[in-house]
Order: sequence, then structure tokens, then C-alpha cells
Amino acid sequence: MSPRRPSARRSPSLLVDMTPPRLFIFVPALMSVGFVFWLSALVRDQLDRRRVHTIERRAEEAGRASAAIVRGTPSTPAASSPSDYRRLNLLAAVLFGGLSLYVAIGAIGNYTRPDGYVHDIGWLLALSLVVAASFAGIGIAFAMVSLQWPHLSPRARRIVARTPIAPGPPGGSGARPSERLTGTFVVTAGIAAVFAMLVGSSRGFLSRLDEPLLDAATDAEWLGTLSRLDLLGSSLFVVVAAALLGIASLRCRALVIAYPVAVAVAFVIGNLLRVLVERGRPPEGPYGGSFDSFPSGHLIMVTILAGLLPLTLAVMSHSTRLVRATRVLAAVAVVLAAAHRIHSEAHWPSDAIGGVLIGASIVLAVEWAIAHEDWHRRCRSCPWAPDPDAAAIRGGTVPMHLDTARVLGWSSHLAAAGVAVALAALSFTRGIPSDPEGILLDRAVQRPLQLGLAGVVSVGALVSWRWPPVGAVLLAMAGAGLGVLASLQYEPTIALAMTAVVLVPAVLLWLSWQHRRPPGEIAALAGVTLAVLATSWVGASIVYASIFGPTHPDSVVERVAVDRVEWVWLGNLGAETISVTARLDDDHTARLLVMLGDETWHSPVQMPTEADVVRFDIDGLRPDETYEYVIEVDGRPDRGRGRGTFRTPAAGPASFRLVAASCARVDSNGAVFDAMAAEDPLLYLALGDLHYGNISENDVDAFRVAYDRMLTQPGPAALYRDVPVSYVWDDHDYGPNDSDAASPSRDAAREAFRGSVPSHPLVSDDGAIHRAYTIGRVRFVVTDNRSERSDGSMLGAEQLAWLEDELVSASRSHALIIWMNSTPWIGAASPSGDGWSGFAEERRHIADTLAQAEVDNLLMVSGDAHMLAFDDGTNSGYATDGSPGFPIFHAAALDRPGNVKGGPYSGGAFPGFGQYGVIDIRDDGETIEVELTGKNWKGEVLLSAQLEWS
Repeated sequence: MSPRRPSARRSPSLLVDMTPPRLFIFVPALMSVGFVFWLSALVRDQLDRRRVHTIERRAEEAGRASAAIVRGTPSTPAASSPSDYRRLNLLAAVLFGGLSLYVAIGAIGNYTRPDGYVHDIGWLLALSLVVAASFAGIGIAFAMVSLQWPHLSPRARRIVARTPIAPGPPGGSGARPSERLTGTFVVTAGIAAVFAMLVGSSRGFLSRLDEPLLDAATDAEWLGTLSRLDLLGSSLFVVVAAALLGIASLRCRALVIAYPVAVAVAFVIGNLLRVLVERGRPPEGPYGGSFDSFPSGHLIMVTILAGLLPLTLAVMSHSTRLVRATRVLAAVAVVLAAAHRIHSEAHWPSDAIGGVLIGASIVLAVEWAIAHEDWHRRCRSCPWAPDPDAAAIRGGTVPMHLDTARVLGWSSHLAAAGVAVALAALSFTRGIPSDPEGILLDRAVQRPLQLGLAGVVSVGALVSWRWPPVGAVLLAMAGAGLGVLASLQYEPTIALAMTAVVLVPAVLLWLSWQHRRPPGEIAALAGVTLAVLATSWVGASIVYASIFGPTHPDSVVERVAVDRVEWVWLGNLGAETISVTARLDDDHTARLLVMLGDETWHSPVQMPTEADVVRFDIDGLRPDETYEYVIEVDGRPDRGRGRGTFRTPAAGPASFRLVAASCARVDSNGAVFDAMAAEDPLLYLALGDLHYGNISENDVDAFRVAYDRMLTQPGPAALYRDVPVSYVWDDHDYGPNDSDAASPSRDAAREAFRGSVPSHPLVSDDGAIHRAYTIGRVRFVVTDNRSERSDGSMLGAEQLAWLEDELVSASRSHALIIWMNSTPWIGAASPSGDGWSGFAEERRHIADTLAQAEVDNLLMVSGDAHMLAFDDGTNSGYATDGSPGFPIFHAAALDRPGNVKGGPYSGGAFPGFGQYGVIDIRDDGETIEVELTGKNWKGEVLLSAQLEWS
């Protein structure tokens, strides 16, 4: 048995703390506990009486039948005793009376208590009292019926006639719920309500029960194995179950109303109780620290889906014969789901029980509503309908000739087939939309799920020949799913277009089908279609925002108006050099002016390229000075974005600050850029994925547009105008996810880089974008890990040879080497790995070269992984002779959701967003000290390390 877990209570037990304000909670708590024992005794007595009455009734019926045989007269059935129904109504009266009293006492107490939920909120108190009065009225009605049953007064008969309290005849027209169903519903709802009261008012008592049960569940390995059978934990099963319920709803009017109402009620009750109870999750579970444990929303929905499936099968099979068996299976599935949630420590046992009780109450309420035969008079193919032909009403919303309807029907079938074929073709030619990082859906799930939905389109096309409304719903739901999943990669407008295309055959089916259907069915199907479109748009927007939307607050920098210059960024920083690239708003002449006091340096006048981009290179500057600059356009200094400042480093040993980061979404304007600018760095090391354009075609303009969007957002634009950048790409700003030399975007990416990025001189004039440069006594080595990558080599033979030679020679000529490497270095060898783990042999070759040359002054700075991480060399050594590795500092993510790649890291890994790294270099000419700090946009320090070389 594992040690007892600490309780998640936020306050002392209410059973001990008896301060006066708590009395308003303690009294209902005692009432709740007493009501539980009273209810248990009542149920026990009810079962005992039912057993005795059953025996007596059978003996009486047997005696009456024997007497009838002796007399030779037909026997008459004995009249049923009214006592059962009287007790049932009495139970309901007591339950609603207790709820009324509880709500009234709680509302008044919380209104008068300074720390109450509704303190000084008059309208909420009034609403609570109205609810309490309603419960009291219902309780009085039940009590009146109980006291007078079966000889009701005229007033009581009017009450019964206007409410579904009394059961109708057991069969035939007007049948109502049985006493057993009504009683089960009332008892279950009562137990759920009382249980919620116990959880809210007696947490100390529950904790003493929950903790040992949770310990036992987590220690039971067989329970973990059993939880794998929890199909209801599968998103696919939930989608299928919801789709079946939606289809069945079209045949049953009562179900089409009850199903969405049940879901809405579950949502309201669950969220309301989570706010009121505010119970902590198990502290050692995956959600430890959250205060939303009671009730388990997952189990409420699981119970509703499982509990309504028997009704769904009954509707679709036109028979209730399978209901009892499927109820047993559904109950087993719910138990497995609850066991899984408890075993995984997602909820306390009482939270799971509460979720099941609330879900079961809602399911029983739906079954109780379905059992009213009068509510099925306009159903079609419904097993509870009194007359299957009662709904044969001819009508239609859009009048049309029979031949027109037939043409539309054939057109719908052809359109459905065409959509299915088009989806198959797009899957093979354009690929399936995917979120490469699996933020919302695991990468292994994304493809089969979308293929399955595409298969549903094909099934819908086939089903539509026999059952047009069913086929239309299948097409609509599949279209909504495909639209939402399309937003894993594309904008919501494209996702909505995907849904609309799939809806074309569904709408044609609706038109051809509606002209001979009653208005109710037409309205239901039209509502489903509109709901599908709305769901697709909302779902796609949520998914797209989760993957590509901002992760933290926007920059507070105000947008600078455009005069003639649209964007500027700086690079090629040296003790005497600077380069500036800028995009003009039109075809102008321009030159760069750099000012230091009364001195001015200026570039030659230039004409922009066809993309309206100009590059200015200035040399001969003074080291260790702060300069102002302005771009002069057509002889006039720009008054907007074409001006800024920068600082040159010292010529010899220099102390300076760098910032490093990677991984920003398209159009990112996060506050992290303000935080980086506030560090006042000399240089910004941009380690890849500066945008998530994922450009997959050989289109230079597409890359130029991506640069435009990145450089015109206020926060990044302010940073790039004043801080020179040293930038190397990774996959998402070079091409599609995990792209390499085979990417169709390769040539366009290289051309756009050379035309727009103010880079230090490149080693190759037209190849990879690797280079090296020096600041102070530090040598910066930048490798291109994408555009020369092929099977077996990340860098390609030429760049690999250059890198090894550069690292060895720089280790002897410089005090420190900083290798800007865009992908993770540490990780177990894996042929499918996107980082260096996928190129283990080349990694070993580099490590052997460093070991043989005894290179011991190397620091690697990496991006790609959405985390801050540090390793002191403990885990980065891959040389054949076992030589130690070198320090590694990961800096990400600017504006992407967090994740962890590679590892382990001796200094830990901190996944997150709005993060960046700070590298402080202090060089006195003999010793170089390096301080590494990982921060977030709020200025909080998440990681720090100290290094030293002499």
C-alpha cells in the first residue's frame, strides 16, 4: 500500500470547524446525512414490502383462480394496490421538500454571510428563492397525490392531468412511465442530489474514505490492465456514439429533443457544481493543482452516451428487445471508465461516483420522457409510437415537381460519389492535413481519423440510395469532422469550404427528400445542417487558434505608420560593420545614413529589387559605439519605420549580451518580443522557425510574403529595427514539416533568404546558408540543417567537412565557439528522428572529430524544441572513445505551445511558450565567463547556468 496522499481540501473539515458562518452549511450537511440513512431505510422497507406483497398477491390470485375453476366462472384479475404509488409520491414529496429547504437555507445564509457565494447579490438571492419555491410547489403536488391516491379530489385530478406524475394505462394509447421507472428515476436523482450536498459540505469525511480507496485503486495493476477496455475513453467511439444518437433522433421526436437537452443539462450541472464545490484533484495525478474535480465531467458524458445507446439501438432496430441487454453492457462500460479515471488519479473516487450518479439521473430522465407514448405521436419508425403511420403527412418546404425531385436525387448521388473520389484524390496528391507537433491530436491519430471520416463520406453516399436523410446526416457530420481537422493545417475559411463541399450532396439529398415529408422532419434536418456548419466553423476556429493562435498576451508596442519604408531588419554585425535590409512601399531610390554625434556614414544610392527590397552594407564604423540610422528615400529621411539604433561590439576582448529564441507562429506579435528588446542585447540569435509558413511550393513570393508578415507586426518590428539578428532557418520557415533537400520549396527558400535577410557573408553563393563570423574572442558557427539534408546526412558532405574544419580551427584561434544548431543534438538513435538522433552516424563522426582535436571550448545553442533546456555535457557526448560532450542551451518557444524533444538534460527541460534565452558573455582577455538564463515573457527566470573557459 502506498503512503497516504495529502488531502486536496482548501479549508479545514466542516465537521470540526463550527464557526457561526459555517452553521448554514453544517445544518444542511446533517440533514443530508440523515436523509441518506432515511432514504436507505425507506428503500430497504420498500423492497421488503414489495416481496411480501408479491407473495400475497400471487397466493390471492392462485386462490381466486382455483375458486373460479370450482365454480366454473371466469376469473378476474385483482386490482393493483395503490400503496406502492402512494409511497412513491410521498418519497418524491419529501425529496423536493428537502431540496426546497436546502436551497432556501443556503441562499439566505450565503446572502447574509460576508464570504458567501451570493453575498449582497439580490437578484441571485431572488432567483434562488424562486427555485426553492418551485421545488416546494412540486413537493406539495406530490404530497397531495400521495395522500389522496387513488381517490383524488377534483383539484388533485387537475394537477395530475396537467403533469406527467400519474402513470397511464400499461399498454395502448396514452401509456406512461411505469412505477418502477419513475421510482428509479426519483431515487437516483435524490441520491445524486444528496451526494452532491455531502461532497460540498462534508469533505473531511469524504477524504477519509477517498484516500484509502484511491491508494487501493492505484496499487491494483489488474485495474490498470482492465482500464484499457475503456472504449468510452476513445474520441472515435464518442464521435460514433454521438453520430448514432443524431441519426436515431431523426426517427424519434422525443429523442431529438431529449438528447441535446440532456447534454446541455449535464454541462450546466457539471460546471455549476465545479464552481460551487471547487474540490481539488488528486495531488499526484495528471491534473494535480486544479480545483475542478467534482463532479467528473468525463464520467457524466460517458454515462449519458452509454446510457442512451440502448435507446438509440431500439430506434434504429424498431424494437425494444435489445434494450435490457445493452443496458447491462453500457453499465459495464461506465464502470470500466470510472475505474480508469480513479486508477489514473484523474479524480477522487467520490468524484467519479458523483459523475456517474448525475449522468445516470439524466439518462433515467430521458428514459422517463421517452416512455410517454403521447409524445411519440408524430414519430416515424419509432418503437414507442402508437401508430407507425401517424406521421404520413405530406407536405414540403420547397414545392417542386416529382421529376425535379428525381433529378435532384440523382444529382445528389453523383455529387456524393464525386466528393468521395475527390477526397481520395486529394489525399494522394496534396496529402492529409496534419499538425506536425501533435498539439491537439497525436500524429498517429490524425491520419487514420481523417481517412475514417473520408470513409464515412463514401458510406453516406451509398446509404443515401436507400435512406436519404440518414445519408445526408452522415455526409454532413463527416464534412464537419473533415472541416475541423483541416484546420490542423489550414485557416478556418478553408476548413469551412471543405465542410461546404461535402454538404453539397447532403443539401441536394435534402431538397429531393423534403417535398414529401412533414414540416417537423424538414425543420429537424435543416437544423442539423445549420448546426453542422456552425459546429464546423466554431470547431475549426478553436482548433486553428489552439495550434496557430497566440499563446500569450500581445506586445504593447504601438504600430508605427508607414511613410516609405514598410519594414527593416539589421544583421551582419561586426566591430566595424552593419547591414540593413528594408522593403519600400514602391519603386523608390534609397540610401542608408548612419550617425554618431556629428559624423555620418552613408551607403550608395540604390534601386530596389523587383520585390521592392534594398540592402545596405556599411563598414568602417567605430567599435563599441551606439549609432542611429535612417533610410533616406528619394532624398528624404523616412519618418516612420525606416529608422532605429544599434551598437557595435568591441574589437578585442568584449563583454556583451545575446538573446536566443526560435519557434514563432505566423503573424506572431507576442509580449515575448518586448521582453527580449528590454534585455538590450547586442545580437539576437534566431535559431529557426521564425515563422510557421510551412511553404511547400517553389514560390519565392510566398517566402517574401511570410517575411512581410513577420517583420510588420509591431512587437517583432520594434525588436528587428534596433537589434541585429543572426538567423538560420529550420523546417517550418524553410518548407513543410520535417523538410529536407527534397523539399519543393528549397530553391525558393534560398533565393528569398539571400534577397531579404541581412546575413553575415555566406560560405556558398547559391547553396546552403551556413557561415561563420567573429565578435570579440567568440567565433559563431551557423549550420544549415535543412537544405542539404538527405538520407544518412543532415549537413551534406561539403558542409560537414566545412563544419569540422571550422570547429577545430576556431577552437585554437578563439576563446569560445558558439555553434548555432537549429535541431536537438541529444537523444537516443532513431532512424525516424528529425533531430540529430536520426543521423546518429554523422553525429558520432562530428563527436569523434571534436574528441581527436581536443575541442573543449564549444557551446551549442539550439532551437526547434519548444522548451528551455540545459545540459552541461553530461549527456551530449557521442564520441566512440567515450569522451565527454559539450554544453547545450535550448531556447524556445516564442509563440508556440510547449513540448520536449530529445534529452535527458542535466539542467532540466522547461516546455512552454513566450520563452527565450539570455547569454551573457564576460571576457577580461584571459577568462570567458558565460551566464545562461532562460526566461519567459513575464520576466520570470526558469533556468540558469554558469560556464567558464580560460
